[in-house]
Amino acid sequence: MQEQSNSHLPLPSFKIDKNYDILERSTEAVKHFKAERSFLAIVDQDSVSKVKHWLQPEHEQMRIEVNVFTVDGELILVDLYVGWISELHAEVLVVKKDEAFSRVMNQLAQLRSRLQDTNMQLMVEKERLEVTMEENRQLSAPFITLNDDVALVPMFGDLDDKKIRSVEDKLLKQIYEDSADYIIFDFTAVGKISDYGMVGLKNMLQSLSVMGMSVTIAGVDRSVAASFQQFEVQNWNLTFQHSLESALKSMNVTQ
Repeated sequence: MQEQSNSHLPLPSFKIDKNYDILERSTEAVKHFKAERSFLAIVDQDSVSKVKHWLQPEHEQMRIEVNVFTVDGELILVDLYVGWISELHAEVLVVKKDEAFSRVMNQLAQLRSRLQDTNMQLMVEKERLEVTMEENRQLSAPFITLNDDVALVPMFGDLDDKKIRSVEDKLLKQIYEDSADYIIFDFTAVGKISDYGMVGLKNMLQSLSVMGMSVTIAGVDRSVAASFQQFEVQNWNLTFQHSLESALKSMNVTQ
């Protein structure tokens, strides 16, 4: 059915069906609200569920407070006076609330919009930070081929499980592509190792041992060395050197 303009009422009013489609609207409604097909289209998203719940034929006459958008896109607080003519059609009278309420609602809408923008910016920044952290993890343990048999993996910064996993993934790929049989891990520049980092480190070293790799850990300070005591190093191809220089000399690698 085509929408018809009803000019008899001094306030915005609508005639709607049970599906919330607009059948008629007053002249004031035409003036103040966009020519939408559905009444729900002029209702703020946060008020839609409220309108759907209360604008039902079983509620014959009632008043509800909702937020609606004007023809200019302004969010205003209104009272909807609803009367059902039958189970199929209802008359809806729109009465604007006090201007102070409207200003508050507009401020809240603007704040909500800014919060949404801020949340989006935070998500973007979080993604950038995660990328940067992953790049940092990748750069923290480069695989350096010293000769046909020996490779060096210098470690930097604090070690946690994420960094160890990143190192392990890259290391296994490099071992597959390289022919080195001996790997030197240089811990000279390592800071703290978290408990989960130690577990990840143990698993990585054990995997390398199972693969037949001989591993030397160099530059481990006393606090970190104490943590290695939990490892069953006697069952692995694992040795320790107090410095990178001594590790290189033990393998006849010249700097």
